[in-house]
Amino acid sequence: GVRNMVAGVNASVVGILLGALYDPVWTSAILGKADFGLALLLFALLVYARWSPVWVVLLAAVSGWSLGWLV
Repeated sequence: GVRNMVAGVNASVVGILLGALYDPVWTSAILGKADFGLALLLFALLVYARWSPVWVVLLAAVSGWSLGWLV
């Protein structure tokens, strides 16, 4: 019983975090196809290539700044 309750609480927390990520972060940061591609690439570097989050954040900052100059 307790295991099922903890699984339900975990699912609730994940839903709340996704909602918090979408509304202020996604809607203000992903404005076009280039932004989406960059976010997808950075996610792949974190999950599949297992890059350090520090390097991914630095790459995101430099890439976002570069995209800002292109637009």
